[in-house]
Order: sequence, then structure tokens, then C-alpha cells
Amino acid sequence: MGKFKSVHVQWEWVAVTIGVMFVVPFLVVEFAPECAGMLLCMLLFLVVNPTYFIVLGVLSGRNLKAFWFLPVIASFVFFFGAWLLFDNISDFVYYAVMYLGIGVVAMLATYCFGRNKNRI
Repeated sequence: MGKFKSVHVQWEWVAVTIGVMFVVPFLVVEFAPECAGMLLCMLLFLVVNPTYFIVLGVLSGRNLKAFWFLPVIASFVFFFGAWLLFDNISDFVYYAVMYLGIGVVAMLATYCFGRNKNRI
């Protein structure tokens, strides 16, 4: 029964990822005024998204076999959302790669430090 619970939790995190990486920027672009929208987009790109990738990386590092793909999916969802919502997508490739790097580093750090903690 534990395997099915893990699969259920995986899809919950994929749904949260779609919400954070696609739905929230869509709401900002569609409903925020021009100046406030720019501020909110910068807040998303520089604070919310990196923090989310760190949280996702820590979660993935705790159960690497079940959640290793979450930072990759989040990066693709971010890029797909940027491709649909914005004009110049070449800049967003760098953001997607950097977010993926942040998530993978957090995942590997959690995995390595978690293993060392259990050995002591």
C-alpha cells in the first residue's frame, strides 16, 4: 500500500507544480495592472520560483527513487508557461536551466546529507 501512497503524493506535487509554475504567472499577466504586474513577475522570477525549487529539491532528496523527476518537470512546466505567456522566450531558457540547477543541487544536498545523518 505504501507504493500507491507514494504515487498519489507524486501526482499531488505535479499538480502543485503546475499551479505555481503556470497558473500563478497566468493570473499575474492577465489580471495585474502593468506596473504591479512587472513587480509581481520579478517577485515570481527572483523569489517565489527559486524558493519553490529549493522546497521541491528537498522533498525530492528525501525520497530520491520516487521524486527524482519533480525538479525536471517543474523546469519544463515553467518554460512551457513562459512560452505561452511571454513574447521573447530565449531569456526564459536561462531561468529554466538555473531553476533546474537549484532544484537538483537542493535534491542532491538533501540526499547526501540525509544519508550521512543516518550513518552517525
